[in-house]
Amino acid sequence: MSDKNVFDTLGDYMRQVFDADNDGIVSFKEVFSVFPNMAVPIAIAFVDVLVLAAEYRVWDFGMYVTGDPIKAAGFVLVSAVPFLFGQIFWLYPRATWLQKFIAIGFVGMSLYTSAEFGLADLTAEYNANDIFTFLVQLTAGYIVGTLVYIVFDPTIKANRMKRKAQDAAVAEKEKQAIARSILTDLKSTLETKKALEDDFGKDEVANALSALSGKKMPERKPIRSQQPMQTFASTVEDHMPVNPTPGREK
Repeated sequence: MSDKNVFDTLGDYMRQVFDADNDGIVSFKEVFSVFPNMAVPIAIAFVDVLVLAAEYRVWDFGMYVTGDPIKAAGFVLVSAVPFLFGQIFWLYPRATWLQKFIAIGFVGMSLYTSAEFGLADLTAEYNANDIFTFLVQLTAGYIVGTLVYIVFDPTIKANRMKRKAQDAAVAEKEKQAIARSILTDLKSTLETKKALEDDFGKDEVANALSALSGKKMPERKPIRSQQPMQTFASTVEDHMPVNPTPGREK
């Protein structure tokens, strides 16, 4: 077990973090020099602390108006929570311009709501019906804004497109399987028909299939033989008398 107590361990940690010149002594200047590099996180924390402090007045105003701690918490939900979510929405690495606009809207409406409730608490001038209507509209607006933020997220859109492509591929595969089954059955049927025609002839197979299907075979008309074309010369030649052979006259 280590012989160092909590203060020794904390002192070692402070020297590792703040002792820039490694002289074993942490000066005020060395401690203060760390903060400029953390200006943005400190600013965010400062604003969050101010908002949380202001939210107590919002909760107190909700208690004064409703007299119910649960309903008073609803005032805080539409005032402080959207402010925190707006920061998270803005810091999202893949946020689009629409998502950043929604994040700014969340932060702006949260600050405006907190200011309105704080002003109503200080001045004691408000209309309870207007306050309740404002709360309901804010809640619906935040819900719709969050849904839009989710729907238009690049990752969600990519997953949706991937899923649609997968479903289309599955549907095409099913169509091909059905087509293969149909064509296989058709091939077997045609092979059977050809074998029957080879054994019994096309006409017999056609008659048998028609009889099985209940169809009546059309009667075949007799084919007339074509006569040679007759001309005027051929007609005259047919009616001319044949001359007797010379030397054989009676």
